[in-house]
Amino acid sequence: MDTNTGLVRSLIDNPWVALSIMIVLLAYRLAACRSQKMYLIPVGLLIVYLALDILHKLLANYLSPALSHWLDTSAVITLYCAVARLLFASTVELWLKIQGKGRLPNLTKDFILFAIYALIIFIVLREKGGVNLAGLITTSAVLTAMIGLAAQNLLGNLFAGLSLQLERPYAIGDWIGYGDKVGRVVGIGWKSTRIINFESEMIYVPNLDIVKTLVTNYSKPSRLHTMKINVGVEYNAQPSMVRKVFLDTLREEARILKVPAPVVRVIDYGDFAITYQLRFTYEDYGISPELRASVMNRIWYALRRNGIKIPFPIRDVQHHHIERTHAEAEAKKERAAAREELEKVPILGPLSAQARDTIASSMRMETYADGETVVWQGDAGDSMYILHSGSCEVLVGKDSTIPVATLTPPSFFGEMSLLTGEPRSATVRARCDSILFAIDKAVFAEILSRDASITEALAQALALRQADTAKKLEEGAKDRPSQIQSIANRIKNFFGL
Repeated sequence: MDTNTGLVRSLIDNPWVALSIMIVLLAYRLAACRSQKMYLIPVGLLIVYLALDILHKLLANYLSPALSHWLDTSAVITLYCAVARLLFASTVELWLKIQGKGRLPNLTKDFILFAIYALIIFIVLREKGGVNLAGLITTSAVLTAMIGLAAQNLLGNLFAGLSLQLERPYAIGDWIGYGDKVGRVVGIGWKSTRIINFESEMIYVPNLDIVKTLVTNYSKPSRLHTMKINVGVEYNAQPSMVRKVFLDTLREEARILKVPAPVVRVIDYGDFAITYQLRFTYEDYGISPELRASVMNRIWYALRRNGIKIPFPIRDVQHHHIERTHAEAEAKKERAAAREELEKVPILGPLSAQARDTIASSMRMETYADGETVVWQGDAGDSMYILHSGSCEVLVGKDSTIPVATLTPPSFFGEMSLLTGEPRSATVRARCDSILFAIDKAVFAEILSRDASITEALAQALALRQADTAKKLEEGAKDRPSQIQSIANRIKNFFGL
């Protein structure tokens, strides 16, 4: 070791050479810290050694022999530590980087380097400085005990941190929970573990507290996580209907995994509601709050569209008559609004005023949230929709990703599915909170059973609608009679006329 040290020191015997090397190393370190592409070699101790060596050479003639000796000894200790640090970086750290195992945790690295540095200091002070540290430690047992008692919490956190590194219950980047705290681990230090919670707040948790507390790791053994949401639904709603509504709602959330499939279960019969539990799997625990909020938002709209209530016990028990009166008034307003919307739909032009009144009193008002799907391309259907408020986009393609049109009131769609039972030709998705009127096959069946003669008129209106949509009015004019007859036959077959 002395031979290597003497060789290094002889190469930089000239202070100006040492100063030049120090400037080059400083420039490299600054550049490496600013650039992510440069590999940062730990040259900090080497820079400190060069500074001490230059200082010793420049002040050698002005210092006392004792001070000069200790300055030289400090330079030798720093040089040995610098060499040890470079060897550690070029062996252990470089090997971990090549193997793709990531960086060594700071606590483990610091502990190893601390032990190496302590051994170097002990040897150099004994061999070069003439200091017997063993005797010094032995004679100061009382002082050591006092320091140990004063720093017991610090030492407890230190050994707790070492225990965490050996057991590795979590790693940097994992989401963990302890007590009532949840956060993502961003650092494991000598004294504490640093985590960032969902509110982007940094929390410093003493390692000793974590060792004593039950810790849940949400990122192991895999990043998959199961979320459970409980929803209370009125007793009048059929369980099969409720399950279908919930599963269709979960189907629309892209972040929910299809495998394993979501599950809906009845878990309790309460005083005023049946409690259902939705269980589904997703990746990355960090999106939990946002995903839960999105699913619960969709559930509210889906239940409202299907006429399923989330009961409120006080209102249902004590003010049911007020709610019934309010509901009747709202229904009357809805029917009036629906009657006005029907006047704006060209394909319903052949219907009589009585038939429109029948439709207005029977069709449903459905509310969709931004991003919810009204109909899926390729699905079977027997209803049409009239857009009352809001906006919808029409998507086609294999995965329904190609937008072809934007619908605004009083647009309508799904008329071919309503009258002929054809599969949906496109996916329609709400672009904001939107209200639509839905007309089902059963309503038209009643109208056609009273007057089957309007079939031809409806077929003609559908043919005109198709030609207008395709923008081929002139080209399709010659074939329109046969097209009208074909559509009329499909209407009769679908309604069994």
